[in-house]
Amino acid sequence: LAILSSGIVLIFRSFLTSLNQMSYVTTRFYATNLVDNQLYQIQKDLKAYKVLPLELEPIRNVLVGSKYVDFYQDMSISQVDEFNEVFKIDLTISWTESGKKKKITRTSYLSDFKDWSGK
Repeated sequence: LAILSSGIVLIFRSFLTSLNQMSYVTTRFYATNLVDNQLYQIQKDLKAYKVLPLELEPIRNVLVGSKYVDFYQDMSISQVDEFNEVFKIDLTISWTESGKKKKITRTSYLSDFKDWSGK
């Protein structure tokens, strides 16, 4: 009976662990899409309006899977030394998962070069 109980406990623990991992992977996938979309929006604003954002707002109460998650964005923009119109952007999206802070960081280089193709 003790062996059977131990086996059931181990199976139940592994099931709960796999559920936690699925939740983490789902949230990470959503955060990856957020960071990619934010970089695209920054690039689009740079081309259309010739401006870069100074700060980004948090994205709160997003339904991811079956739970609500608050995502926080942090960004640093710097100019590349040798090029006047090239910017390095480090964008980090962070959230709390099971009491631990998780984050995804992307670095991208954006340029404000003019289209020289004549179109």
